[in-house]
Amino acid sequence: MKRSRAQSARVELWRDAAGVHLVVADDGQGMSADSGGLAGIEERVRLLGGRCELNSRPGQGTTWSVLLPSL
Repeated sequence: MKRSRAQSARVELWRDAAGVHLVVADDGQGMSADSGGLAGIEERVRLLGGRCELNSRPGQGTTWSVLLPSL
């Protein structure tokens, strides 16, 4: 919240047949894809067979999605 200058954020977590889903979204200032900071988390998710997706544009907020497959 502090760095993004967001007024609000939403966190969703659920499980279905595909696996465990996590979505974190905010209405902040956004960021460029190369700004870093999530590389360690993305690496761990990939090691577990999952995937990450970051959607963000400056001034448009950020949405980060993670899927960890069912084991």
